[in-house]
Amino acid sequence: MGLTYDFRTTFSMLCGVLCGERRAVKYTFNSNTNKCTLYGEGYGTASSTNTFLMFPSQDSLEDVATGKPASASSVYLQVSSNNSSSVADSQPWWLLDLGETRVIHEVQILPRRNCCPFRFHDIEIRIGDVQPANGNFSSFTPFSTYKGPYSAALGRLSCARGDGLSGRFVVIIKVIPGDQYVLQVADVNIFVQK
Repeated sequence: MGLTYDFRTTFSMLCGVLCGERRAVKYTFNSNTNKCTLYGEGYGTASSTNTFLMFPSQDSLEDVATGKPASASSVYLQVSSNNSSSVADSQPWWLLDLGETRVIHEVQILPRRNCCPFRFHDIEIRIGDVQPANGNFSSFTPFSTYKGPYSAALGRLSCARGDGLSGRFVVIIKVIPGDQYVLQVADVNIFVQK
């Protein structure tokens, strides 16, 4: 009795192997076109214990961040008389309300690049369903972390989970401020299943 192989499954597995060989952080496989797409080549950690998960096809994801209400722990204001900041946040945060609970697969962040991109470091992304009144997001589930520091050459940062994480609120927190008490974010995209 012979074995039957589905070529789509075989190609998908080969895409996963290629992802590991090229040290990519994630991959998608489109079974209609047999197209394998790698993301973050060279940024994955070379390790025999890495597990690369199948990530939903980009065609099956949509960005839901546009037009949603956002809030922040503070806003950096320049005071003209002494040219200094009027705020100093020990753990600055930025929060997006999706309006409903969704399964989040990817968060893309574009840090501010025109001034001091190195300030973007020690970042946590957390997901939750109830916005705390006191700015304490410890009840939110960790989605991803970014040690940094960021360099403008990196472009958009992609934090992804193949399994997804359910929640209504997405918060980006600078957990270790260092010498700069600012969180400089230019743009954020939140990708969920269509």
